[in-house]
Amino acid sequence: MKRAWAALLVTLIVVLPARLYVTLSLVDPNTGFYTDGGKVAGIVSAVLAAGVIAVLVLGYRKSPGKTAAPLHSIAAAVFAALSGVFIAGQSLSAMAMQKQSEFTAMDNIFYIAGVIAAVSYFVAAYDFAAGETVLHRMPVLALLSSIWGCLCLITLFVNYAAAVNRLENVYHTFTVAFMLLFLFSQAKLLSGIDEAKGSKMVFSYGFAAVIFALADAVPNIARYFTGKSLLGLFSIGLHMANIILAVYVLVYLSALQHVKTEAVMVSVAPSVGGNDETPENGDVLVPEQKHDEAGTELQKCENTAEKRASSADSAEKYLEFLKNAYQSEDKFVENRENNVPIAKSIKS
Repeated sequence: MKRAWAALLVTLIVVLPARLYVTLSLVDPNTGFYTDGGKVAGIVSAVLAAGVIAVLVLGYRKSPGKTAAPLHSIAAAVFAALSGVFIAGQSLSAMAMQKQSEFTAMDNIFYIAGVIAAVSYFVAAYDFAAGETVLHRMPVLALLSSIWGCLCLITLFVNYAAAVNRLENVYHTFTVAFMLLFLFSQAKLLSGIDEAKGSKMVFSYGFAAVIFALADAVPNIARYFTGKSLLGLFSIGLHMANIILAVYVLVYLSALQHVKTEAVMVSVAPSVGGNDETPENGDVLVPEQKHDEAGTELQKCENTAEKRASSADSAEKYLEFLKNAYQSEDKFVENRENNVPIAKSIKS
């Protein structure tokens, strides 16, 4: 997994400065097209694609294969909550600021879904902070963020032709697609539904989503704060939300990588008699059952010890009787000379 993290880091170090240079220096402010015909942008995109392929392969092959065990991470909880705040905030602000005449039915659905999807992030934040598994018990909540991602992708396709710069829309599309794949894999893992497949793909999709999200959002945010227009269809609110989501993905994957998968604990303590017994039918005895059996065995041993002590006492009395009954020859002769009856001799 270290190689996957290294490929992610190298890709971001190479791609982000190049993307900043392309979007800030090679974009015509009047037309929105690249002044060099898109040659540098094409090279940067090819390098980014190579990096994404590398993290997809390495992330899948080196996946630690985690289960839906409780994850306790304060950092993941903080950024999950921030993701929910930014997603709900950008949806509410877009609904408040946009003119009613510019609204479409798809826009309304997408913004409402963003507010609802925030619930999923808030519940995940609670789970990460408290080490609970609410999403595992209520798997429907884990799918809310994935539904929001699906609607975002549909909205992009509906409005795709409205923007001039087609390459930026490609970045938007791949950002949403890989973020959606990550959220869906994470939902499988957190809800416990097909968690084996989800754990294999969550790292691959997460790394790819981070690369596209940062490569798309960072240059556009830089243009926004330098007074230039945004490239593509995403609003500044969505770009900010994507930045927070990217950081959340990194923190979550880092915490998930270091979590210890819970294993089934089997008691292998030997029995009191010294023989290890294996339960029939392959059943595993829980500690309480083992404790009860140990107590029963101890009681049996105590009873056996009492019986043995009683037997030893009886044997000692019997031996004393035999000793008196079968006297030595000298004692027998002495008794005969003194005319002591045999019965009296034995009684004495």
